[in-house]
Amino acid sequence: MRSSETSPLPDTHPDISLATAATPAEPRETTTRRERPAPPGPVRPAEAIEFRPTPKRNRVSDAAFEFCKRAVRRFIRPALAPIEDAIAGAGGWHAWRGGLDGSLTSAIGDAHLERRLRDELAYWVRAVRVPGAHEAIDPSYGDFHAVFARWQVDRCKELGQWLGVRDIETWQATTAALEIGGGPHPMVAQGQWRFAASVDPLNDGYATCDLFPPPPITFTPIAAPGEQLPLTSATFDLVVCDNCLDHVADPGRVVAEIARVLKPGGHAWILVDLRTTVDDMHPHAFTPELLAAMLTSQGMEVIKERVGNHASHPLAHGEVRVLARKREDRPG
Repeated sequence: MRSSETSPLPDTHPDISLATAATPAEPRETTTRRERPAPPGPVRPAEAIEFRPTPKRNRVSDAAFEFCKRAVRRFIRPALAPIEDAIAGAGGWHAWRGGLDGSLTSAIGDAHLERRLRDELAYWVRAVRVPGAHEAIDPSYGDFHAVFARWQVDRCKELGQWLGVRDIETWQATTAALEIGGGPHPMVAQGQWRFAASVDPLNDGYATCDLFPPPPITFTPIAAPGEQLPLTSATFDLVVCDNCLDHVADPGRVVAEIARVLKPGGHAWILVDLRTTVDDMHPHAFTPELLAAMLTSQGMEVIKERVGNHASHPLAHGEVRVLARKREDRPG
């Protein structure tokens, strides 16, 4: 998606609608509550807001209200603590808005996360626009998107082989696919899926900086973190997460979200570097055993695994590729 004026989001599947796209809609006030039917599909619709004048209370009723409120808070505090801890651990709901001069939109302010996202966006701006800037792309083989398109087609073919799929095009046409942390050229950008979306907190930055593939765009970008997917449960056949889990704030929450949005029997296609050290952009170190344990703890079973010497980061000693399936007895 280059801009909302020149490349509108495609209506790739009429039965699935999006509530969160790369560019947020302008807020609009209303004085009456309108009942809206919930649209089908993977996205939770936003609730309509009802504005009412605040009723006047006298001092006695105000004091009684405050006493009751404090008592209720003390009573439910133990139940709220895990929820608040989870939100704080994930850094709050966050997404980047704008280009390199943009900023982080977050429920909890986080200067460190904002700097990390700005640096990540700057990396991709250079990788896409400057020939040879991406460490893995030889400019003689084509520009950024031409090379990435070939890579992603190969990934789709590899996944088809692991699944035993003979006709990739027919399989994609019947598959609802989601990618987490796909960058400016995700795997779901290739092929004609029944429905395809890519969730990345930098998606609005990619759009603003004109980093997405040339039109037509065949996937829907959603600006959101992997820890808090704005998508309803059990709606996707496939979730792709390549070279992402070691970058996020809380990989356990991301894996939990992957399991939640997958349909029973749906598949997760995950790749992560193996390393024993961490750094600012890679705050988590992974082993094959750790990744498998995360998946099984969320009701998923690893049906195929490959550990190789290749790695995306120079400090990694290898990578693990996993195909996991959500158990049929785990509906959401």
